[in-house]
Formats: sequence, C-alpha cells, structure tokens
Amino acid sequence: MPGGRWPPNMSIIDYSAHAPDAITGRSIAQEMLQCGLPTFPAFKDVEPGILKVQHLLEPSAGATPLLYITENCTQTLREFRHYVWG
Repeated sequence: MPGGRWPPNMSIIDYSAHAPDAITGRSIAQEMLQCGLPTFPAFKDVEPGILKVQHLLEPSAGATPLLYITENCTQTLREFRHYVWG
C-alpha cells in the first residue's frame, strides 16, 4: 500500500449501513466499529463528491495523490470511465 496507509483510520459508508439488521439488530457500521474501523455516513450529493475525488486523485505541488485506486479495483475503474471531470 503506498505510503504505508494500512489499515485505514476511517471509512465513509452509505447511510443504509447504519441501519440495524433485522436478525442481529446490529448495523454494518457497528460491526466495523467493533473491528476498530470508525465509519462516517456519506453525503449523497453527487457533484461535490466527484469534485472531492478529483481533488484527492490529483497530485499538487509535486506531492503524491491522497487517494490511490489500484488496478484490482476493476469496478471502480469502470465507473470512473463514465465520469465527466469538470
């Protein structure tokens, strides 16, 4: 992992991951927290999200990007091909 950034220190997940499971009564967010990974609900507004990802992917002033997408993230890479970067 570039920059030794594993494990991540937080995760941003869909609001639905905070809903309790009908059988266990625990949410995905609670399960992740129990494993030591705090979660934060994602904002659903698309344009600011795309702009944020664009910013994180672009190196600035010779620095390395803050977000890395590896080649095994095939679905993410496929989705990125459909985005229009303003």
